[in-house]
Amino acid sequence: MKDLSRLGRALFIIAILALGIQTLVSSSAIYELEPLPSWLHDQVILANLTGFFLVAVTVGLLIKRLARAAAVALTVVLALWVLILHARLLMPDPAPDLSFAFETLALAGVAWALATGTISDTERRLQESAAGLMLSLGHYVFGVSLIAFCAVNVIYHDLIANMVPAWIPTHLFWAYFTGFASLAAGLAILTGIWSRAALVMTGIMYGSWVLVIHVPYVSAHPHARIMWTDMFITLALSGGSWFLLGTVSSCSTVITDVRKLRRTVLAKHRG
Repeated sequence: MKDLSRLGRALFIIAILALGIQTLVSSSAIYELEPLPSWLHDQVILANLTGFFLVAVTVGLLIKRLARAAAVALTVVLALWVLILHARLLMPDPAPDLSFAFETLALAGVAWALATGTISDTERRLQESAAGLMLSLGHYVFGVSLIAFCAVNVIYHDLIANMVPAWIPTHLFWAYFTGFASLAAGLAILTGIWSRAALVMTGIMYGSWVLVIHVPYVSAHPHARIMWTDMFITLALSGGSWFLLGTVSSCSTVITDVRKLRRTVLAKHRG
């Protein structure tokens, strides 16, 4: 499990780096993650700033003493994109931007787990599980996002079905199947029941999409920026799923410790 978690962390970092490089090369914002309003001026400058930021963050994640700060910075930026940029699109009609908003939120959850996962077990105990609670927040955010992806698959079942390669039969079945698989995985992560299996299978699911759907699309349309972006985001979700696998036991321990702490505080208060 530790090896798979390390692989997931590496894939997540590679995907974020690829998004940063793509942004710099194209000088255009990652609309799926950073939907800048059309009336905003100097979008090329902002896109280049985003590209430099993503590249710098990935470099920081590879340096031990900078890893936590880099992960926190990535979390903050992704969260701001959700709260400021995606929120304005979700208000009038949530359906068109629902997938992009929760993809951004899911990546923020992984980034937050990266930030809090660098805290040692000793530090976590000294802080009376506060840091561990923050670590579990990344899991909850990721789980909620997976549940939202189920809604996306149901709403846009025809579009999802059209993305399935022609050589795979029953396209509509796979659109609904992957949607309800996301729902099941999200519930498992939120409840802690079979969460390890859910994260493993979620990583496999997204990884298979990269190989079966995105790589052929990119090969057929090498100049289509959106194809590359979708592939990198899917790779980040796959890697993020496997990275979270390595922090499941820590979250479970923390939740248990917090419950014990709460019972102790209540007992003292009653006494």
